Amino acid sequence: MKTFFIIFGTFIFLVLGTAFYYGMFNKVNFIEKSIGGEVLVYQEMIGDYKQSGSKIDIVSQELKNNFNLDCQIGFGVYFDQPGQVAKEKLRSEVGCLLSKESISRFDEISLSKDLKIRRNPVARNIVSEFPYRNQISYFLGPLKIYSALNKYLKIHNYQAAPSMELYDSQKDRIEYRMVVVEK
Repeated sequence: MKTFFIIFGTFIFLVLGTAFYYGMFNKVNFIEKSIGGEVLVYQEMIGDYKQSGSKIDIVSQELKNNFNLDCQIGFGVYFDQPGQVAKEKLRSEVGCLLSKESISRFDEISLSKDLKIRRNPVARNIVSEFPYRNQISYFLGPLKIYSALNKYLKIHNYQAAPSMELYDSQKDRIEYRMVVVEK
């Protein structure tokens, strides 16, 4: 019986330690601020949002191979809410932020047949962050952030809008944004 409690206690400790490491006990904080203006290089995607990572990799490779540019920060703009739209019909734009040093190449990249490019408009956004640890963070972050965001929207009488996620592995964070739309 003592062995059972040791094994069970160790298991619980590992589960709680892992959840703590991934930020599942972190308090979700939102701020509202005007943000945007980044240059987005992307491809449109229709289908399950779980495919976003592989599509970001494709955009990153296109930038590297055709323009000798590195993707420092990946992103996804997600237009539909899973559960309300069938997985195979979910719409998004996924790709890379163009670094400030590379913005001068806007016109050159805009001629690409495989990539789209646009400036993200500056707007008042609801913003939050989640720690990036590894690939598991891409799954856990939305679970934690979007449930809290839905409560925030309801409390402030805002309606849901497309969301944007910025994946910054160099700063070990994922930033979540949603433009403020009042009801």
